[in-house]
Amino acid sequence: MTWGRDLLYGGRHKPDDDGGGPQKIIREAVDDGPLQLNEEEDAAARRIMQSTSDDGTPSAAVYDDDKDDRKEELASLTTINEAHGLRRCPPEVLNSRSLARDTFSFLVFAGRCSAPSLLASIVFSLQMAIFILVSADVIDLDNELNPFNFPPNVELPVRITEVLAITVAILTQDDVRKAINLLRDGYDDAAFRSAFGSGVAKSKWMLSIVLRGSEGLLGLFVTFLLIMQSDAVLDLLLNFSAMEFVSLIDDVVFALTTEGFFGSRLRGEAKSLSSIKYRIDHPSNARMSSLITAAYFIVLFAAMLTGWGLIFANQESGKYLCGKLYVQLDDEMVPSLGTLSGMYQVNRYLKFSGRVTYINPVIAYCGTDSMWTITQHGGGELDPCVDWIARSSESSDFDITEADSWYARTEDGRVLPMYSYFQCYDCKYKSNFCGETSSYGTCVENTCVCADGRYGLRCEFEEPCDALELDPRSNGIVGNQTFASTLYRLEGADVNNRPIYTSSLQDVTNIDILMFNGRRWIITDVGSLPLVADRLPSSEGINQTDVNQTADILRSYLGNGFHPSFSSYNVSYISEAVDIDTRADMSASPLALEWHPALPPDGNVQGPDLSRSVGVRLICAESTPIFWAP
Repeated sequence: MTWGRDLLYGGRHKPDDDGGGPQKIIREAVDDGPLQLNEEEDAAARRIMQSTSDDGTPSAAVYDDDKDDRKEELASLTTINEAHGLRRCPPEVLNSRSLARDTFSFLVFAGRCSAPSLLASIVFSLQMAIFILVSADVIDLDNELNPFNFPPNVELPVRITEVLAITVAILTQDDVRKAINLLRDGYDDAAFRSAFGSGVAKSKWMLSIVLRGSEGLLGLFVTFLLIMQSDAVLDLLLNFSAMEFVSLIDDVVFALTTEGFFGSRLRGEAKSLSSIKYRIDHPSNARMSSLITAAYFIVLFAAMLTGWGLIFANQESGKYLCGKLYVQLDDEMVPSLGTLSGMYQVNRYLKFSGRVTYINPVIAYCGTDSMWTITQHGGGELDPCVDWIARSSESSDFDITEADSWYARTEDGRVLPMYSYFQCYDCKYKSNFCGETSSYGTCVENTCVCADGRYGLRCEFEEPCDALELDPRSNGIVGNQTFASTLYRLEGADVNNRPIYTSSLQDVTNIDILMFNGRRWIITDVGSLPLVADRLPSSEGINQTDVNQTADILRSYLGNGFHPSFSSYNVSYISEAVDIDTRADMSASPLALEWHPALPPDGNVQGPDLSRSVGVRLICAESTPIFWAP
């Protein structure tokens, strides 16, 4: 009988309601088998019984004589009571419950169209609307690689803040916990009706649990997304705080209701709800309650930290980064930069300051100066902070495409702004990248496979011309040597994803070559390519076999071994710049472009003499087999 113990430990001698008095209560406590008193408790209880009259009133004489001893004894017993904790708490207290002080609790007893019910519905709708709108804004289902828009990676301070914010979000999210506790205690119709009146119903009770739990879980999900999408500590904390406030709107509105901000009627309902208690119909099991609470936290921590770990692993492996990067660089101040244009492949294992590199030559991150750089790596240990020829503006981004602007470094050390184009060409993660909606091509293994009649990295062009000829309205190519008036496409090879054109292959000593260096078209000849000229067959008695051999040599070298920046060659004419997605880039062939003489060699790369123009234009021509061309 815990009431007997409570009376004994509290030192109270007031008779109980049925008139039995403390004598009866303490006797029941002493005689009750499952709650045996120790010797100290038994002695004190018997003295209280002996000093109490039949009507339950303590004997004043005995009380006065033994007052000091009793105080000391009861004080020690109070200490014992505190040490035993819940065992000394009456069942009426252990099994007493009250509804949570939030607007969801109105749904348990309020009428369907009543003011409290409408208020609860409005608050729930507001919270869910905010969470859904935020989710719709931050989730991109068209992005198959990264639909939740997680950053490619984050710095260590952000990573630590992520864990702390997730921990706080779980600990402070009480709506889910309240729903679980209410479901655990169960629904007792008699107890609820006795406490809240005839308006209660099990369906309303369940509705309050479902709405409260769904709002809490959705809030946690959106909070987690915003935490993991942030790439700066301040942004992370602001996003987290905003979602935490939305989760607390139901508590805030309820508090305002109790203060009368929504009218006296709702104030009365809120005050009444705050004070009403009901009794559950089964004994409370403290251990089971603790286990359920622990399980709640364990499950949430496990789920959210597992998600955090997977995202962390993907970020560290570079999964959210572009695998194929197309780059185009300005060449007006540094001619060699234009020849570094083209497709770069990611290297996720070679990292600098935690950032991946791209290889064509090398694009890497210089952590010392917080910038991305382009270097012509010539062997030895790579240092992106040394010997760079182009760099980005100051940037801490892990994604190179986020860099704001780029600068070229001239031979005299000046750093000047320049045109640049950095674009991810991973077609498998972009809808309609290969022109699927127009049947231009399809994405196969992250590469566009174009339909018949289409050409290009994105199938953006019509098939290139099979042959080119000089526009008869132009003056023709005039210079130190004569160039052919008709050029033929070399099938089976390209340079920088554009076709190669040559003059007739019948004269192996005088083959003109037109190809793309990454930003401009160039005209050279086979004699300016030492690695090709030495391998060609003799010009005497040339036959079909010699022509085929010449074509194979050109395909092999130009298609696989030639690089506009590193190979040795001389150029005679250079076209105007062909910047991506501009007027000059409307065709895969060099049609209607302006041409300039090449400047004298400066290292391995020649630039255009933009002060002079060659009055020539190329147009498509009727094609004939290149080995029979005149």
